[in-house]
Parts: sequence; C-alpha cells; structure tokens
Amino acid sequence: STDFSFRLYLNCDSFFMFFILTVQKIPFRKLPTITLTPNNLGVIIMYSFVRNQNTEHECFYIRSFAGLDSVEIIIRAKQKDLNGKVEIVEHKAQGSYGCKGGKHYIRYMDKHLSPKEQVPTVIKLGDRELTIIRQGLVSSRQSFILQGETRADYHTPYGTMELVMHTHELSSEFQENQGSIHLVYSLEANGAAVGHYDLEIRFTAT
Repeated sequence: STDFSFRLYLNCDSFFMFFILTVQKIPFRKLPTITLTPNNLGVIIMYSFVRNQNTEHECFYIRSFAGLDSVEIIIRAKQKDLNGKVEIVEHKAQGSYGCKGGKHYIRYMDKHLSPKEQVPTVIKLGDRELTIIRQGLVSSRQSFILQGETRADYHTPYGTMELVMHTHELSSEFQENQGSIHLVYSLEANGAAVGHYDLEIRFTAT
C-alpha cells in the first residue's frame, strides 16, 4: 500500500484553481494516468492504475476555489420608506470574487459608509443565507436568511444600532466571468420599522 499525493494547478483566463488530492493505500508501481475535466464549480479527476495485473479506475469530484482577482462591483439599492417614498442609490467599487467550500465571496473597500475611511467589506453567500461583514469605523455582521428573521448590531462612530432584518427574497446567478445577487428585505432599527429594501449586487471581471 502506498499513499499518493499530487497537486494540480489550472490557470484558465482569469480563473485560478488549486487542488490537493491524496489517494491512500493504493498499490502501484508507477504513477497513475490522470484525466482532468474542469467546470465552473470544480474539476472531475479520473485516474487509472494497475492493481494485481488489472487496470482499475477511480473518479473524484473536487470542489475548487475559483476566483477573479479583479472585478467591478455595482451595488444598486432601492429603499421604500414607511411613507411610500422611494430612493434609489447606486455605488461602484473594485474588488475580488472567490468561491470556496460551496460559498461565494465578494470583497471590496466601501468608501460610502464613512467619510473618514474606506471600510473593508465582505459579502458571503451560501445556500439560503447572505452575510455582509464590515470591519472598520463602521462595523457589523448582517446575516439574511431566506424567509427568516435575523438580528445584528451596527456599530458607527456615533453609536450602535440594533437591527432586525426580515428576508423575503434571496437569489443569485453566477457565470464564468460575472455574477449577481438579489436580496429583498425589510428593516427595523432600535425597535422601529425603517422600510423595505431591494438590493442588487452585480460583478464583472475586469
């Protein structure tokens, strides 16, 4: 029996994928024959080897970390307050995108939250949950769970607000060099209703 490890590096345009695969206790006299079939979520690894004079085949599906080092991010927020007034705000930023462990990550510096500094921001998307993490003069960890209620503390230089989010819609679409997230929720701050929000986050490779 032999432990066999190999590392794979795939570089496809802007995507960079890195894998480590360990196959344990396989007796062989020479390195296996390896076939790779990458897709947008990972790679199918087929390898064959000779055991007891018979050729055997194994197949693995490896979810990868696939990323875009530079993306343009457009965040469009439509807010409807309790009086029915609608305000639309759109911001642009440069950042990065990555996918790891079945979760999507968008990272950028937000220059619109504080007049004194850009705030490091991470948007993490899972199966039914979106989390927005801010760490700076403005800091918070807001989670949005589809059809659920979540709470968060929103810290600013002027004080802390207790937020309650009711998530009504959460959807996403990802392609090779771009993606989008759509979030609809209602918001309460310090026990009082604030309004209804329709948030769209889009990114494109640059």
